[in-house]
Amino acid sequence: MFTIYNSNKLDHLISVFVSLISKQPLENPFEPEIIIAQNNNMNEWFQIKLASQFSIAANFNFFLPSKFIWEMYTRILRNIPDKSLFSKKTMTWYLMHIFSKIRKNSDFSIINNYIRHDIDMLKCFQLADQITRLFKTYLIYRPDWLQSWQKDKLIYGLDENQRWQSALWKVMLTEKKQIGEHLWKLANLYNQFIQTLGKTPNRQKILPKRIFIYGISAIPPLYFQVFEALSKHIDIHLFLTNPRQFYRNGKEKSNFAVHFIESCFCYNNQKIKLDLFQKPKIFENQKTQKIDNPLFSSWGKQREDNLHFLSQIQDLVEINAFVEPKKNNLLSLLQHDIFMLEDHSTTEKDPRIGKHKNKKRILQLDDRSLTLHACHNPHREIEVLYDNLVEMLSVDSTLHPQDIIVMMPDIHQYKPAIQAVFGDIDGEHCLPFNVIDYRMHNLPSILVAFLNILELPQSRCSSEQILGLLEIPALAARFSINKLELQLLRKWIAESGVRWGLDDDTFHQFMLPVSKQNTWHFGLTRMLLGYAMNSKHHSWQDIVPYDVSSGLIAAIIGNLSELLMRLRQWRDKLTPPRLINNWLNCPQEIIADFFMPDVKEKDTLILFENHWKQLIEGGFHIGYAELVPVTLLKHKVTISLQNEQLHQSLLPRRINFCRIMPIQHIPFRVVCLLGMNEGAYPRTNLPQGFDLMVKNSRRGDPDQRNDDCYLFLEALTFAQERFYISFIENDMRDNTLHYPSVLVNELIDYIAQSFYLKDSTLTDTNRIAEQVRTHLLEKHSRMSFLPELFFSQNNHQRYSQKSLITSNKKSKPKENFITPLKSHPNDALSLEDLMSFYRHPVRTWFMKGLRVSFYKKSLQIATNEPFVVDNLTRFQLNNQLINSLVDKKNSNMLFNKIRGSGILPYGPFGELYWTKQCENMEMIANQVRSLRLGETFNLEINLSLGKIMFFGRLSQVQKNGILRWRPTILSACDGLSLWIEHLTYCAMGGKGESRMFGINSKWHFGAISSDQAKNFLLLLTSGYYQGMKRPLLLLFRSGEAWLKHCYNKTTKRIDYLDESRQKKAHNMLLKAWMGTLYTFGENKDPYLRRLMPQLNAQHIEEIILASERYLLPLFVFNLSKTTMIKNN
Repeated sequence: MFTIYNSNKLDHLISVFVSLISKQPLENPFEPEIIIAQNNNMNEWFQIKLASQFSIAANFNFFLPSKFIWEMYTRILRNIPDKSLFSKKTMTWYLMHIFSKIRKNSDFSIINNYIRHDIDMLKCFQLADQITRLFKTYLIYRPDWLQSWQKDKLIYGLDENQRWQSALWKVMLTEKKQIGEHLWKLANLYNQFIQTLGKTPNRQKILPKRIFIYGISAIPPLYFQVFEALSKHIDIHLFLTNPRQFYRNGKEKSNFAVHFIESCFCYNNQKIKLDLFQKPKIFENQKTQKIDNPLFSSWGKQREDNLHFLSQIQDLVEINAFVEPKKNNLLSLLQHDIFMLEDHSTTEKDPRIGKHKNKKRILQLDDRSLTLHACHNPHREIEVLYDNLVEMLSVDSTLHPQDIIVMMPDIHQYKPAIQAVFGDIDGEHCLPFNVIDYRMHNLPSILVAFLNILELPQSRCSSEQILGLLEIPALAARFSINKLELQLLRKWIAESGVRWGLDDDTFHQFMLPVSKQNTWHFGLTRMLLGYAMNSKHHSWQDIVPYDVSSGLIAAIIGNLSELLMRLRQWRDKLTPPRLINNWLNCPQEIIADFFMPDVKEKDTLILFENHWKQLIEGGFHIGYAELVPVTLLKHKVTISLQNEQLHQSLLPRRINFCRIMPIQHIPFRVVCLLGMNEGAYPRTNLPQGFDLMVKNSRRGDPDQRNDDCYLFLEALTFAQERFYISFIENDMRDNTLHYPSVLVNELIDYIAQSFYLKDSTLTDTNRIAEQVRTHLLEKHSRMSFLPELFFSQNNHQRYSQKSLITSNKKSKPKENFITPLKSHPNDALSLEDLMSFYRHPVRTWFMKGLRVSFYKKSLQIATNEPFVVDNLTRFQLNNQLINSLVDKKNSNMLFNKIRGSGILPYGPFGELYWTKQCENMEMIANQVRSLRLGETFNLEINLSLGKIMFFGRLSQVQKNGILRWRPTILSACDGLSLWIEHLTYCAMGGKGESRMFGINSKWHFGAISSDQAKNFLLLLTSGYYQGMKRPLLLLFRSGEAWLKHCYNKTTKRIDYLDESRQKKAHNMLLKAWMGTLYTFGENKDPYLRRLMPQLNAQHIEEIILASERYLLPLFVFNLSKTTMIKNN
């Protein structure tokens, strides 16, 4: 007998179930009760409820619908395996096997054209996977098609894709006998089952005595037929929650129950009497009623289909226990409208008067049973949710965290925000929570490393990729490399020239010319040579030793060498394809060679091994005989791991966060839906273009959109007290408008047309509706720390202590933010400190005054061989080159050394680059050699500048003055450094001149008197002490740009009277600050950017004053007539 229990109250259905198993126990106490539920969460919740009734929940067997039906097949039919062979892991390999057999068959030209150039077999595998999914759907929803194809009959009305699909199905039946017979049985299985069931002897011993079906939203039509066949031999009890009282069928609604029980049962006291339930035949034509409720009409198609198939079951007994919802707030009124299938929306001019006064209802201003919230991003949604939940729990002492469920379309998108907001609260407002993420979206780091090893045959093995492996503790422990040693290795690897490629074979793999440099083999050789010899004296096979890797710490190189050796071995092992069974032990071997896992990591690796084993066994089981590349296995295992169903449960005494799922059979007082935006919900799964069901749909076909619509209806109708919805209305980046889900819009429209606000004086229907919409939707600010959000009278009151602290801080910057630091001792100053200060005054103030450095400690390693030489490397190479040329050394020896270090571009490109640099540096070297004297000396400095003792040492001084050179275009910063040295030299009585040569540029200062030099030094020392108290805005690029365009070379003064010249100079200053498409601006400097986020008029004035004070003397005293100074 098939009995259906209908109710809109979950408590009633639970009471019926408890009463049935209590008053009608099974004859055999050891026989388990069979319960079929939709998912594991439902099973666990159901067990908890049963345990609360019986003090224990034992001897209950829970099944998913598909597993239970297969269990029945195995009991009734012969030669049915315990598990269906039609699984993705098996059938995908079977189809790949078939694809290899039909390559020359014209009937499958579509398939063959798609996989023709599939070198790595990935396209073949993906197509087989999609076809497996499709045929599995046909087996459940279109078995008649498969039966017709088996008889060489085509289905009328299907498109051309039917021809190759029917031919493929027949090949699947005949290719391998065992599998073909199984597939033939699958297509005819339900017919065989129904025919055999009545003829099976001793079926009462084979079948369970009764089964209970609970918490299932949608059942495929085929399953209904199986259950109907079983109901002729055993008792089947279907517990169905229904949001409305009447059965809907077509435009006119008929076949609905006239009576419903208007009472409330309590299963806790065990006083339920089954005879209280009326037993009307709800599928008999007793009355016809026109259903007008637009919400159920739009969202209830899934339930319509289920009830339609139930109506086809013969000898169906219906027991109804409907309870009319109360009408005491907005949520309950909506639930009542759906329950009674009523429509209270109207567009009349004044719904409050005349015949329409009972049409619309009053919406109380303080009604919070249904709320809608518009936010700017997912994180803000979670913050708003948190504040609302704190308020709910504070107001209602009977409400507990386990009474609340929060659902969203994509839990993975919200998981970081949930953990950040709910996990960062302590004390009074701490809310316990549980995030249920059913899939392993982010793989553990040890699995990522494992997959990277499997990818070795296609990997570039860049410096960062290999170092990334050593970031994994289990792998680093296997090769005895700790964190400090890893930091040291990172430095060595960068400086030894490692870029990518294990060795020259990697270049062959990518069909590139072998460069014999910048590989791991090249870098490791340099490190090992550095341990054995010195680069100043020898090289080996044109490879220069890396000197730093010497001494006791060189043992690290041995550990690195072992890792690289293992990687080369496994690259060679994994490169050739293998027969499927030869890949079986690959994971264990890799683990033994690369990992030393802890207990938790061992479990993770066991999970990987299980997925790998299942994949291999699937191909081995069907006898797949083609060679398989490891890339195919790695791709499939990665997807399998990411889709791994994690066993996570709804935890008690916590607010549970999960993706949107059926909850009508689990009672919650507060239901919250987040992320309800257009495009996000209802979700849509794009079907394959060759899916024949798309254009030939039937009642009961799977439809993600209809399923989501009904889930939304369930959430609305089974929320007991509060229904909370939020969505993103404005983009946080550019404030563009985002739209809510169409389901939310339909709900808002219905409420706006069915209610009016209390005390509203409006009479126009549209204006009344708009007033209701505005009242319903709560728009939240983008920022969570606005001061007004923390007042108790605010509807959007915040409860975050950290946000409160932030809101109390004044948003306006202090007028005198920078206050002078304590005075430094001003009785002595060294030449070194003075020159260091004037190289970058603001940086010196940060580093010495505040002890703050913005130096980036993380060392970024290039992952490509050098095609061009970066600026820093170019300067370092040119500095070595010009010194070699000035000393008249052989530059070819230097070239061989640099090329052997892997710094220059490969081959002729490096030679061309070197030749060009030699030409540039030779021009500077010729000028230097013409003025250079054979002997130089160091000049000890000991000067009295007022109260300051100025001391230090001038190095490399010639009899005729100071001679300096730099392999770059000289800047004002270079000129100021030479100017300080020149002043010191002259103050000590020097009579010579000072020169600095650069690329097409020169600074040249003539001799000045000792007193004049001391006066300038006193000015510079005064600037030093002022700049150590507060920042000195001496910006070389911006200041020099301004000075060059307003300095009059004739008068040797700044031309302040020429307005056009001043305007141009001002514009050039701004250009130097902002930069261009080709040059970086001075605002990119981290120290200047931190000091001056926005350049204002006061800053510009200080820059001009500092430039005039400290840089103008350089231009006045510069004797060079060919000066070309860069703005760098």
